[in-house]
Amino acid sequence: KAAAEKAARDKDEDDAEAKDGANDSEDGANDVQKEKDVEAKDAKESKTASPFPEPNRPGSLSVKETVLFLSKLAHLTRLGREVTQTTEWEEKLLGTLHSLCAFEGHAEAHSTPDPSTPTLRQEVFQKVERNHLLGLRTRHPELRKKFFALYHGAVGQSLFHRLQFVLAGQEWDAMADTFWLKQGLDLILSTLAEDEKVTLAPNSARVPSLLPERGDDGGVDDAERRALLSDPKSGGPPPPRPPPRPTGRDAPKRPNEKTKAMLDRHAAFVHGVASLRVANLVGPLREVATRNAHVAYYLWVLVFPIVWATLRREEQMQLAKPMIALLSKEYHQRQAAVRPNVVQALLEGISLSQPQPKIPSELIKFLGKTYNAWHIAIALLENHVVRYPQEARCFDALAELYRLLGEQDVLVGLWRQRCNSEVTRVGLALTQHGHWQEAQDVFFRGMQRASAGQVTGVTKTELCLWETNWLESAKQLNQWELVSDFARSVDHTELQLHSSWRQNDWQGVKDLLPTSASTSEVEETPELYVIRVYTALNSGRVAEAEQCWKQAVKLLLDRWWRLPELGAAAHVPSLHSFQVLVELQESTRVLVELSNAQRPQHQNPGHCRTLIQDVMETWRLRTPNKWDPVPWWNEVLTWRGYMYNIIAGAGKSLTEIHPQLLHHGGHQLDQLGLRDRAWGINKLASAARRRGMGETAVAILAKQQGHIEVQEAFSKLREQSKACLEMEGETITGLNALETTSLDFFHAHHKAELFRLKGQFQERAGDGDGAHASYATALSLCKQLSKAWISWGEFCGRQGRRSAAVAEGQRRAAAAAAAVAAAASSFSFSPEASFFSASPSPSPFLLSDSVSLSSPSSSSVFADFLLEVAAPRRDARVAFGDALSALSSALSSALSSAL
Repeated sequence: KAAAEKAARDKDEDDAEAKDGANDSEDGANDVQKEKDVEAKDAKESKTASPFPEPNRPGSLSVKETVLFLSKLAHLTRLGREVTQTTEWEEKLLGTLHSLCAFEGHAEAHSTPDPSTPTLRQEVFQKVERNHLLGLRTRHPELRKKFFALYHGAVGQSLFHRLQFVLAGQEWDAMADTFWLKQGLDLILSTLAEDEKVTLAPNSARVPSLLPERGDDGGVDDAERRALLSDPKSGGPPPPRPPPRPTGRDAPKRPNEKTKAMLDRHAAFVHGVASLRVANLVGPLREVATRNAHVAYYLWVLVFPIVWATLRREEQMQLAKPMIALLSKEYHQRQAAVRPNVVQALLEGISLSQPQPKIPSELIKFLGKTYNAWHIAIALLENHVVRYPQEARCFDALAELYRLLGEQDVLVGLWRQRCNSEVTRVGLALTQHGHWQEAQDVFFRGMQRASAGQVTGVTKTELCLWETNWLESAKQLNQWELVSDFARSVDHTELQLHSSWRQNDWQGVKDLLPTSASTSEVEETPELYVIRVYTALNSGRVAEAEQCWKQAVKLLLDRWWRLPELGAAAHVPSLHSFQVLVELQESTRVLVELSNAQRPQHQNPGHCRTLIQDVMETWRLRTPNKWDPVPWWNEVLTWRGYMYNIIAGAGKSLTEIHPQLLHHGGHQLDQLGLRDRAWGINKLASAARRRGMGETAVAILAKQQGHIEVQEAFSKLREQSKACLEMEGETITGLNALETTSLDFFHAHHKAELFRLKGQFQERAGDGDGAHASYATALSLCKQLSKAWISWGEFCGRQGRRSAAVAEGQRRAAAAAAAVAAAASSFSFSPEASFFSASPSPSPFLLSDSVSLSSPSSSSVFADFLLEVAAPRRDARVAFGDALSALSSALSSALSSAL
């Protein structure tokens, strides 16, 4: 600008001088020459003009002001304002920034260089570019290459310095929302010798060349040798003439044109491949990695272990702490939902490195569950457990990851290797196989002994495991009163909330729930927001319930996204939570419809009743899976029971407000609510009984109150009878319950099923005739009942086998008695020897030095008798008792007659 103003001013002066120069041409010529010299000097200075501000020029910025101004512009760009997202803005800002960082000619243009120039260049690069990383973030390849050249020149050329810059030297906060490791990968790959040829690794499979690659003259190949020999300046002999080509039949055939073209193309390809350099391969690969995060991820996982192995031991130790500090950075949270993310790449690279740097176990656990690096973290912790078996923190972190992933069998195996008490081994084995009542007793006795100080060598973590599994057993056994008492004694707010709403203690839930998430001492989980929805719906605050429901869905989706892609065990609890949220949404709809239908001016109450009936029918069809645990069944069916009570109560008021509903066909809402409430209790009891928890099933069925329909009454009696059949010592109780129940109101197939169950009770009690009569009655009532036919057939089979076993035992006992009697008849008494002997046998088997079995038949019968004694069957043991009595009698009579 100064040069242009000077040129304009000079032009005006030239025009004025041209008008007045007629009288003094010589002086004018001198003036023109002088002005031309000045203009040439100004043009020369303008070519070397510096982008840096001149300190002495009025209005120019100082170094500090320039850095501050550029920092504000860079921060404005990072905020993503609309005005900063244009190509013009980016090119101008980055162009100016690069000019300030890369200018090198300003000091040479002045005889006295400005000392602020290198300071400004360093300040702009360090405080603007390295803080905001605008040059590396840009979408323009040319600009990014220019800025990468600045970093390439500012960082050392060794692998250690490059890796140190990536892990510790540079703060990557400005690029935390992107996969910034591709920039570090680019810095490492840029140190490769790009002029070297691309060759196979030494351990690669290679086929030997068909033609010699090198000649015998010091590594000079044949082509170079021929060139040297044919060159007259080289002084070598002329090349020999080629031998004459054979003619006639011996002349070789000319190759086909297509074959020749194919060979030429292949030769050109081989020649081109042979001329490839490292730059030809790595250059495009680096360019692709800067645009594709997946390629950069796999390249980093491949390159980092190689670079780590090349470092010296001191360098590895020097990078260990910066690596831990980098993994602990909070700005990684902005990339937690990105796949792949930087933490995954860093952890996987560390897990493949040898020697592996030691990372704190708690940090690995947190990173694994937060950044979807579950299996990478588990592999690291498993390696730590093997390398450092004495560190309990590694075991705790690994066990926590196994628990969060639902890997119960692996968790039990880990604890069996670690535990010091037999209580842990026995209790975990019982819980692993679903014996919750026995497991609860084992852990409770262990906790009692630990409280009394009778347990030694057990760690605090193991004691916490006992307590956790005891609580889990109580939940599985539906003992929520016990859980509530324990939570109240230890002041566990979350446990109190979960147990209180299941016991319909809504006032207690309201007192325990914090007013806002900011003042909450409990972690805001999806389960806690579900309880907030329960409480809001109980109080009739539908709008608040919808807000809490949305927040629960958001948190649950975030949890789902953090789960690993492989494996279904970790996803099953989230699927159950989604079902709960769906039913809460339907419950909100039911409450809104009930509220609308209770208004007297409502025009179509029948439509509201139809919608509610549809929801109730959907709930009947959508139940948890048969293999789902009892607490999940309890959560779903307990809330439904609460909704059924609301529907039953509102149904009566609806018929009072809208009497025309009584003329509609089908059941009324109050009847449907009571029926489905009883159905839910029976389903919960059935789920508990199928898992071998008969006492829990009976306790659940005891909650049935009031009048229920015939179908649900039959279901209750059937579940109660089946539960008693599976319990020890409850045969008489179940039989009395069936005999005292009036069967007049039941259908024929219901009666047949109850008689079938009665026959099973009578068979267990030992009343075979009564059981046979009950089975016959069941079949006479309903011949289509397949279970009755099967039970009766199995009963007849057992009775036949039992009768055959008794008859066989009696036969063997009689044969044994006859054999003993026959042996006793051959006994003789010798007064001189004072012992019994069998004279016909020279070498008898002596029994107690007095009894001998001389007859082969009697020995065989007695051997069969001993084998019968050793038989494990119960009927054989009964027969053995009878045979033993007969044998004692026979021996007594034989000895008496002998004496």
